[in-house]
Amino acid sequence: MMKSLFIAWQDPESRQWAPVGRLSQRGGRFHFVYTQGAKDFSNFTPFGRMSDLSAEYVSDELFPLFKNRVLTKSRPEYAQYLKWLGLDSVKYDALDELA
Repeated sequence: MMKSLFIAWQDPESRQWAPVGRLSQRGGRFHFVYTQGAKDFSNFTPFGRMSDLSAEYVSDELFPLFKNRVLTKSRPEYAQYLKWLGLDSVKYDALDELA
């Protein structure tokens, strides 16, 4: 099964929002690709080392850019955090948490 999450970016000048990337998980691996939205905005800056707007990036682990946006499981409030997100403490994954 493949799960996907679209990444939105806001143009700092026009304040317009656009989908600029898609993060997917399939076969236990994470995939990231830029969407046409990233190419349509001349002032969009690619994320970190993922600088090629035409490449597909693949990793066995969640990319650091996204991993930094989820709460560490060792935090004492982690169970409460999952409850606040409406996630089952047993059946969830990183994409559920990011969504």
